Amino acid sequence: MKKNSDINNKFVSIIVPVYNTPQPLLRSCFESVKKQTSPNWELIVVDDGSSNENVKIIDDLCSKIPNTRVIHKENGGVSSARNEAIKYASGEWITFVDIDCTLPKDTIKIYADSLNLPGNENSDMIIGFCTQGTRVIKDGLDVITLEYNSQNNENDDNKIEIIKDKNELVNHLLTYRVKRWSNRLGFFSDGPWGKLVKTEFVKDTLFPNNLQWDEDTVWLLDFVSKSEKILLIPQIVYNSVHYIGSATRQYRANCLQEFYDICTAEKEREKLFPNCKDAIAFKRFSNVLLLSRLYFFHQDNPKTQKQIYKEFVVWCKRKETKSVFTDVLLHLHNKRKRTLIALAMKMRCYHLCWNFFMKHSIKHGL
Repeated sequence: MKKNSDINNKFVSIIVPVYNTPQPLLRSCFESVKKQTSPNWELIVVDDGSSNENVKIIDDLCSKIPNTRVIHKENGGVSSARNEAIKYASGEWITFVDIDCTLPKDTIKIYADSLNLPGNENSDMIIGFCTQGTRVIKDGLDVITLEYNSQNNENDDNKIEIIKDKNELVNHLLTYRVKRWSNRLGFFSDGPWGKLVKTEFVKDTLFPNNLQWDEDTVWLLDFVSKSEKILLIPQIVYNSVHYIGSATRQYRANCLQEFYDICTAEKEREKLFPNCKDAIAFKRFSNVLLLSRLYFFHQDNPKTQKQIYKEFVVWCKRKETKSVFTDVLLHLHNKRKRTLIALAMKMRCYHLCWNFFMKHSIKHGL
């Protein structure tokens, strides 16, 4: 563990997990933290078992950033990396950043100003808006183009909103269908990004180590369920610029078992939000579409199409898979295309479903 300076009593702990990330992306992320207009932060970087070459790059870049701690550990996944960082967080608040994303320069200041307003002191979570971006790595430089930038924050007259209905919030986090929020510049993420959370509560609500993807959504549902006061701020506080090498874009050999684990975890969250079954069914079906891209139709899957289709039929017959499509039929009757696929699955028209998932994967593929 490397500690650059005294980082006690910092306002916000910024947690960034890293695993074999290209240098241009590392530099973009770290520089966005370094350029924060507010000085009240510490940066905790967790290297989750990167190569020796990558470790040297991480240490070198972080040595030039004040109030930074670097933790090196064996590879255990992004959840274990975040949980390890949480142990060392000395800030009263925590915000999470993915290494292939960046922060607008005023993110920490926006959070602080929001909490300093009368009546907001006892909040457990602040949710801000994210903007999407694209990147081109050219001549060793990471060139990012954002859909919206922080200049939009200066022209925003909308007031801070205190969330009164958690069910409405969860419905939007999973489906983006609440009009007064979906019509704004930017979006809410269904993970920890673009959020400020109270450290003492995070230490009691760790990320699930048994999930390899979608662990972010499961964690968020748990945290929202425990939060007593949640603020929604109108500004953009996060730049989502995910890289092709991230976990939800790579072929995963164990993806089928991971999918079963995710289905079980999300189904259990219905107990926390019984009025959000439609949204949870929507999310579970979204994971079916993600699974098709990560495994069944991913270009890096070494198996033949015949072998994969045979696995697909076995997967269709699993009770966890049937549970997803039963939920779709029960709760997504107004989502025509998904409902038709769920009905085809119930009628065992597996080849029809196969063709639908294949076309979807090609359209939204890797």
